[in-house]
Amino acid sequence: MLSELFLLQVFLSFIAGGVVVALAITMAERFGPKLGAVILTLPTIALVAFFFIGITNSPEFVVSLIPFSITGLGIYMLFLSFFIILTER
Repeated sequence: MLSELFLLQVFLSFIAGGVVVALAITMAERFGPKLGAVILTLPTIALVAFFFIGITNSPEFVVSLIPFSITGLGIYMLFLSFFIILTER
């Protein structure tokens, strides 16, 4: 059976992630559609995810994940940029 501490961490990660997403959506609505789109494309949950991964595994494991997440974010932003440029034509 799952430990109570693990279930508490899962619950807290869902709550923290939901709060971060709600704040990002509120900021996007407040700053308009263009800046809002930029805010919503940022990996808003990454910091929360790294925090809880660090708690469950180790900080060294999180440090080893960061280069891969930055690479993935770069590829995503490159794809998004090309998609925006090509849809305007």
